[in-house]
Amino acid sequence: MVPGLGARHAVDAPIVRQLFNSSPNDPRYHMLTWISNKFSQRLTEPLHEPRATMFVNRFTRTATIMYATRGVSEILGISPNTLISQSFYYCMQEECLGGAVRCLEGAKRNDSIAYLRFWFRNPLHDVHGSGLGLDAAPSLPPIELEAVVSCTSDGLVVILRRARAPIPTTPAVPAISEPAPV
Repeated sequence: MVPGLGARHAVDAPIVRQLFNSSPNDPRYHMLTWISNKFSQRLTEPLHEPRATMFVNRFTRTATIMYATRGVSEILGISPNTLISQSFYYCMQEECLGGAVRCLEGAKRNDSIAYLRFWFRNPLHDVHGSGLGLDAAPSLPPIELEAVVSCTSDGLVVILRRARAPIPTTPAVPAISEPAPV
């Protein structure tokens, strides 16, 4: 052992202790206390919003679903494998079909990105709800979805999520009428 090292440690120790000591009078103490609480609290909301992806054949009239990720089961409540070979348009309630077809065809024509908002319909049921021969086709509650559709050279990539509340639009300002001539 080096002679005098213990005495030197004895002199340096209070100085080092003072440097690393956190005093409630130090503003950094409160900042560190607040930050440390953030790491110990449980999150009330998930970090990521659930989303699902589907690859859709852009060269078929029915927009056949070729692949669906596991996120489909979380968002829609049905297995992704049951969607494969189904028409993407069969996933939409009838009142949404016209606008969706126009939107997707326009995006395909321009190789662009499209935004869709539609009500989901289980494609395993036909329009009258009798099913397509699948005994276990679940009856699902109405789910409003948002989709961003990206047109690629060989298909459509559809990113789905449950719809958020629509952004309110400002009401039109009523026109001021001219006073009637007297």
